[in-house]
Amino acid sequence: WKLVFTDTGEEHESILTQLDRLEVYLGRKIERLGDETLFGLVERWGGFLPSPAARYCTNELKAKPFKAWLKNFDGQKKWMFIGIRSDERQRLAFTIPDAETEMPYIDLGIVREDVYRGLSATIGIPKMYETRTRSGCWSCPFQSRSERVGLLQHHPIQFYRAGKVEKLGAGDEERQAPAPKLSQETGIAGNWMSL
Repeated sequence: WKLVFTDTGEEHESILTQLDRLEVYLGRKIERLGDETLFGLVERWGGFLPSPAARYCTNELKAKPFKAWLKNFDGQKKWMFIGIRSDERQRLAFTIPDAETEMPYIDLGIVREDVYRGLSATIGIPKMYETRTRSGCWSCPFQSRSERVGLLQHHPIQFYRAGKVEKLGAGDEERQAPAPKLSQETGIAGNWMSL
C-alpha cells in the first residue's frame, strides 16, 4: 500500500495536522505530492479562481501530479482507493485507465457519522469541520455560502486573498444564478445578521 496526498498549497492547516497524526497512528509515511500551489496556478491561468464551471484546479493540482507519480509503477497492476462516502455518492472521482478505482466507503455504506466516530476514537476530527462540510482548499468553489461566511469570520486573510483574484466578466455575471439570501440558506433570521 502506498498512501498519497496531493497538496494544493491552500489546504486548511488542520488537514495537514491531520495527515501528521494519521502517519503517527498508522506508523506509515504519507507521500505528499504537488509542486505548484493554487495561487500560482491561478496566476498562470489568467488570474481567476476556479469555479464549478471551470474546475481546472482539480485536474492540475490533484489528477496530474497523481498520474505522474503513478508512472513509477508502470507495468504493475494498480488499484486506487477513493474516500468518497456513501452519503456523498453524487460526487465524482477521477478515474485513470491503468488503475482500477475502488470506492470502499460507498461499497460498505459508510456515511459521515461513521467517519466522525472513527476519527473521534483515533486521531480526532479536523478543526476545519467546525465551519466546513467537506475538505478542500480555502477558496474551494464548492463551498456553500454559509461556509464562505465561516471562512470570513474565522480566516479573513484567506477569504480576502481569494476575493482579490476573483474576477467576473460580463459573461460570467450573466451565467451566475443569484445566490439565495444568507438567512434563507442558513435558516437564521435575517435581522439577526449584520455582516
